[in-house]
Amino acid sequence: MNSSNSQGKIVWGAFIAGLVIIVLGGIFLYTQKVHAPENESGEYAKTPAPVAAQPPVLRPEPPKLAGHILIGPKVTTKFYLAKDGKRYVFPEETKTFETWFPNAAKAPITKVSQDELESYPLGGNVWYRPGTRLIHISTDTNIYAVAHGGVLRAINEGNAALLFGADWNKLLDLMPDYYFTNYTIGAPILAPAQYSVAIEQGLSQTIDMDKGVDY
Repeated sequence: MNSSNSQGKIVWGAFIAGLVIIVLGGIFLYTQKVHAPENESGEYAKTPAPVAAQPPVLRPEPPKLAGHILIGPKVTTKFYLAKDGKRYVFPEETKTFETWFPNAAKAPITKVSQDELESYPLGGNVWYRPGTRLIHISTDTNIYAVAHGGVLRAINEGNAALLFGADWNKLLDLMPDYYFTNYTIGAPILAPAQYSVAIEQGLSQTIDMDKGVDY
């Protein structure tokens, strides 16, 4: 009699344990379905495969004359050779060159052959160095301060005096309209706190930095 009761308890216990496992398994599967993201078709999306790591960007080795000002045998135009292997033109009829090299005698000017000069592709024009001079054109009444990356920001005379000094008008250059289009117009300077001469010069210590190719 006792043996029969013991066997019955074992069978009943196994049945209860199996039932608990089935219920818990169903709850788990339900919660997985509820919390799984759906795709556009309403079906539950599969877990995306891990994205493979992207290889590092390989940049070209800077040319040996990077940082030099190149002059060819046929023209007097000056070109800046940047680290990206491109030559950037110093626009004539402007003081762009002087903003970067105020002492022309110390400028790293190198004369090269026509073949070598042409081996470097043109990258565009050099912009005024930020925080050095102000710009205006004959067909626009605005005065502009130059910011990092060739951005021009309109500034009134009062803020120009506060930021560039009482003789700010001596720093004002008339630029030909066809060079003005090389720049991007940014937000106007409505208060002196919105522009810093020191910070702008620090962001563009070299032409490479100003062009975003200083690597």
